[in-house]
Amino acid sequence: MLIHKNNFNKIVWAMNPFDRNKKLNQSMIRLLGNLEKMSHASIQPVYVLSPEVANQLAQQETNLSENDLLQQMKKIIRASGLKTVKPPIILKEKINSRRSEVKCLIDYCKEKHISMIAVATHARHGFPRLMLGSFAETLLLLSSLPLVFVNPLETAPRSIKKIFFPTDLGESSKKAITCTVNLADALKAKLQIYSILHIYRRGVLLTQDVGGMSFPMWITIDEAKEKGKSFLNIAKKKRVAAEFKCEEAMGSVVDALLKELVKSKADLISIAAEPLPKLPMMIGSVTRQLVRRASRPIYIYRPVS
Repeated sequence: MLIHKNNFNKIVWAMNPFDRNKKLNQSMIRLLGNLEKMSHASIQPVYVLSPEVANQLAQQETNLSENDLLQQMKKIIRASGLKTVKPPIILKEKINSRRSEVKCLIDYCKEKHISMIAVATHARHGFPRLMLGSFAETLLLLSSLPLVFVNPLETAPRSIKKIFFPTDLGESSKKAITCTVNLADALKAKLQIYSILHIYRRGVLLTQDVGGMSFPMWITIDEAKEKGKSFLNIAKKKRVAAEFKCEEAMGSVVDALLKELVKSKADLISIAAEPLPKLPMMIGSVTRQLVRRASRPIYIYRPVS
């Protein structure tokens, strides 16, 4: 398995110039401001324009042009107060499909050696069927690049001082912990590593699932704690302050994770996702639910083959 060598220095902001959800925009801008300030990242706003949307725009009374979209993106950038934002870019996709739009963005990011893609999970206002919402869902499904999601449930924290890393202690997490430690090091943040042992199934559950079907690792709580030490050692080598916590649970894994997230007072979630699924309609249900429900921005790292 190959691993992204990520320095967190080049971020694509998947911007929606039509979105009028102020809280969502503020959350995204605050998150980008943290990354800009603490990791000295450059930010590239990008919008993917499909033929369908282009035709819809042309039919509006205002008759918006591509230049109008660029001006709107520039207006959002000026209001953001971000300092390392590059001029916005509009990518033109020739095929009317969400999957094609997402692949257009991913191809651009790979060509430009982008470190991560920042995107909002959905928008309740603005032009219909635009970049957010199902775009974010499709991006989560198809992207092998690291992603960071913001949703409108809660305003993003003013600073990132602590990262919450839930783990099933499996192979993907072993690879992702290094990336998460590097992120914590870049942001000068503390790290909480957290694992759940399901009492009924006696297995550690998190990202080892496909389409909602869980495949737990059978492990005792003492074995889980022993595995946790290897994760702490990785953080120790980078001089990142970290703690490991493993608990038994009976109910919903996602509910338990969200409850612990609140208790931890973490500012960002970092999670390992399984490699890209072989079946395009399937993705880990826990990861998807966390993206939809978490009240903190969530960073998703996926090893690639």
